[in-house]
Amino acid sequence: MQKQKVREVCLILDLDGYNLKGNSTRGTFYVRELGYCTHDCNYGRISFDTGIPYRNLWIQDRRTVRHVNLNVCGLPYEPDLKEEALSQDKVRDVIQRLYSKHCTGKRTLIAYKGG
Repeated sequence: MQKQKVREVCLILDLDGYNLKGNSTRGTFYVRELGYCTHDCNYGRISFDTGIPYRNLWIQDRRTVRHVNLNVCGLPYEPDLKEEALSQDKVRDVIQRLYSKHCTGKRTLIAYKGG
């Protein structure tokens, strides 16, 4: 990223989760955790629940979950009760709230820390 653009970043997002296919050929990415860091060095994480119990996943999706858990992020598929995980339909709202809170006149970009 160019130096000028870095100065315009208000928020860095890191999304961890699972690309589950179910019985479709196209997958849906389910966010399990959203991590963020703001331009002024505040940071946090928010947990989400896929809404699909592990026992109800298709066999290939169980393999995907196992691979991600062992080799990518190490997050458990189902959130612990203490996590107070949000539902998937809240992901967009959370990102929009974070943006509204941290966006300034000069800092209007969100950076994504891809994995």
